[in-house]
Amino acid sequence: MKKLLNILLTVSIFLYPLLVYFGLQHFDVRVVAVFILVILALRYVASNRSSDARHSLPQFRLVLIFGILLVIGTLVTNSEYGIKLYPALVSAGMLVIFASSLYWPPPIIERFARLMDKNFPDEAIPYTRKVTIAWCLFFIINGLIALWTTFFASQEMWVTYNGLISYILIGLMFAVEFVIRKIVMRKNSPELKNNSELDTAMKATKTETE
Repeated sequence: MKKLLNILLTVSIFLYPLLVYFGLQHFDVRVVAVFILVILALRYVASNRSSDARHSLPQFRLVLIFGILLVIGTLVTNSEYGIKLYPALVSAGMLVIFASSLYWPPPIIERFARLMDKNFPDEAIPYTRKVTIAWCLFFIINGLIALWTTFFASQEMWVTYNGLISYILIGLMFAVEFVIRKIVMRKNSPELKNNSELDTAMKATKTETE
């Protein structure tokens, strides 16, 4: 039951822009805000009670806390801006997470890479740092666009970007980075280097013999 609830809450967070958009089409702003508040509050409680809460990044929970505060602001002011600011807040939170990992290593991308490959070569660490910086730039741009759609764009444009285009861009970033990372890791793998050194030594020996 708990797993099912966590899945539903995660999906709800993922579909946040759509929930807000369709909610505002049919209900009062405060009604939508209460619904969103319940989702964020439950997600926060679930994140604290999960078995790996100690190992999770506290910044994720901070994003939820600030999101809850934004929703409360909507309840107080009866303005839709509070609930529509959440995507920009998420980008800001991700920026903090990725940027802070540059100052307190290892970088986030290196952590992901080591989780996926236990034989991650140390020679590829500079690459993961560059990719982490690239993600920081992405979250800055994405957050600014999300912020712009909140205050200056129509609701349709807001939900289209934050509920579709943004996810597509993130997916493309992940896919391209994953392919490039595999190439970099292959070039820096110890086995490949040993084979290259062995070939060089054999060629040198052959030359001396001739």
